[in-house]
Amino acid sequence: MKIAILGAGACGLMVGAYLSDKSFTNYVIFEKNKLPGRKILASGNGRCNISNLNLSNNFYHNADYFNYDRNALKDYLAENNLKTVSDDEGRIYPFSNSSQTILNFLLEKQKGKIFYDSLIKEVKYDGKKYNINGMIFDALVFATGSIANIDEKKQVGVYDYLKTINLPITDIYPSLVGFKIENPFKELNGIRVPVLASLYDYNSNLIHQENGEMIFKIDGISGIVIMNMSFYYNHLVKKENSYLKLKLYPTLTKKELDELLSKPEKLSYTINPKLWDFMKKFSDKNIKEFLLDLKLKIKGTYGFSDAQVISGGINVENLNPNFSVKGFNKLYAGGELLDVDGACGGYNLTFAFNSGIKIAQELLGEKNV
Repeated sequence: MKIAILGAGACGLMVGAYLSDKSFTNYVIFEKNKLPGRKILASGNGRCNISNLNLSNNFYHNADYFNYDRNALKDYLAENNLKTVSDDEGRIYPFSNSSQTILNFLLEKQKGKIFYDSLIKEVKYDGKKYNINGMIFDALVFATGSIANIDEKKQVGVYDYLKTINLPITDIYPSLVGFKIENPFKELNGIRVPVLASLYDYNSNLIHQENGEMIFKIDGISGIVIMNMSFYYNHLVKKENSYLKLKLYPTLTKKELDELLSKPEKLSYTINPKLWDFMKKFSDKNIKEFLLDLKLKIKGTYGFSDAQVISGGINVENLNPNFSVKGFNKLYAGGELLDVDGACGGYNLTFAFNSGIKIAQELLGEKNV
């Protein structure tokens, strides 16, 4: 059997690594970029947030459709003596604190061929085998990722190869991304503050609430806690008129704020100095409202080039729970290409790795794994 893998990212490289572990070398990975693993290297600000101690389905959209071992990646790394560490929020990183460690680990395992600078625009299928750039394969794995976090000009045509075999994708949206808001605070651009953020729908139902750091931008807001809000926002049936409520410096109580306002110079040393410069002409009432109950109406999110992942992709209804594509012979798809996305914290990357492990197991006939 000869296998083609489209994409040298988390999913594709994991398929190749697992196949190689089992002494299967008759595979080719096609990568459209000149170098592999771009998103692996970028993950966790270069530290590679590979997984999370809590892989509950509550942090995912559609991942519960698939039949795979949520802890397969952690077990696989441990079996290969790749040491990891976790932080207080359960995020798992390589012990080296370097994403290059993970990429090197995966590349050193590859015993098949990798063709770089190879954008696949067409897949030919004769009902049994696949023709990729004139090469014939018995099995094919789609692991091309998405248009998230790439330059806008490079987003064009990324999914065209799916059209050549009539495999549609659902509507896609930028996810794990900042929000554009109505009446933004341009003067606060670049300021980072701790917040308790709450997302509400058009009917004022609380959708999600979370603590974290927020960054003011010229036309909106960002930061991990805000990017997580975009994950829940994207899966609202109706996005119009949804809004955020923010409590800045959430450990600061109303009573403490009243005491600080009695001597404003104390407040100036308590909060970000630039934020105080912005608010010092406010009335006490408006300062309290801004810090304790700031309501922001959402205009939308920033674009795909600013997003970490996307919401949407190959519809799970076109796939079997083992990641095989219905109606095709030995065609599999995994990772971010699917209509599966998760919150910040290693959820998306671990899904890509775990789906790669499962696909490799299926190709090798390890059905009971």
